Amino acid sequence: MHPVTPAAQGGGTQALPDGSSFYYPAPVEGMIAGRTVRCVDAVTQVNAHLGYEPSDKDRRDMLTLHAATGVELPSVFRPE
Repeated sequence: MHPVTPAAQGGGTQALPDGSSFYYPAPVEGMIAGRTVRCVDAVTQVNAHLGYEPSDKDRRDMLTLHAATGVELPSVFRPE
């Protein structure tokens, strides 16, 4: 979970440790175990994982996201 300040368009802004911010667009609908949920779209999820050295968990998460959605991954997340 990341604290996000809501925006009028339905998205929100997250303050980052370096003083910059990251904007999340309005949520989209997804499915978890057959249940509709509000979530961040796959491209935004990838973009939220850029700008820092990813952990092994980040890499696994991005590969799982790619397998489930087909979203393109930057080279930092692709297996070598």
